[in-house]
Amino acid sequence: MTFDSAKFYNFLYTGYQKIHELFSDLSGQAYMKAYSGAALLLIVLNWVGSYAINVKSSEGSIIFLHYNVDFGANLIGEVKKVYIIPLLGLVVYLLDFALSARFYRRNKFISHILLSSGLIVNATLLISLYLIYLINFK
Repeated sequence: MTFDSAKFYNFLYTGYQKIHELFSDLSGQAYMKAYSGAALLLIVLNWVGSYAINVKSSEGSIIFLHYNVDFGANLIGEVKKVYIIPLLGLVVYLLDFALSARFYRRNKFISHILLSSGLIVNATLLISLYLIYLINFK
């Protein structure tokens, strides 16, 4: 069995065309622009908040990463671990965006639910970063 490069390149090109067509359809939707703009704002704020926590603490220091009213500080770690929070928010939103693009043509309601859940996750992560800042520096 030989490798047919023409079929392979044709497969890649048609896949690229289908993806480009889908995302051009999605980018024309007003709700997609609103969700993406709000998500981008929240993701950037998450990264800025993580950077602010990193700058405020000293190099190689240990900070409280989680605080519970019943047990007190129950997760302590290096300050670099705070960057997991905005990375998680970015991954969740990209996954939600990809799934909403997949379900866009079949059911627009599912697309709305997925995109709004990505916003809710990023807003919750921003609140958690603020609480980490309050626990450690106020």
